[in-house]
Amino acid sequence: MIDGLKPYPAYKDSGVEWLGKVPEHWEVLPGRTVFREINDRGHPDEQMLSVTITRGVLRQADLLEERFLERGQVQLQTRSTG
Repeated sequence: MIDGLKPYPAYKDSGVEWLGKVPEHWEVLPGRTVFREINDRGHPDEQMLSVTITRGVLRQADLLEERFLERGQVQLQTRSTG
């Protein structure tokens, strides 16, 4: 599928640690400038997600209950099988 693709001639640092280098002609923009917020309700059988600038993607239920983890914390869940 990617056979024959050639690398870009020049790269630059994206300024985003996890992204690394990008082709020199690319413009790197914050997500808030590319996406718009929508409020879509009425899907009771689907797990809704929320995207935040500071916390990334979270389950909406966790966000509403403020049950998110801080960096470095670990959450363990157990489920009864009986």
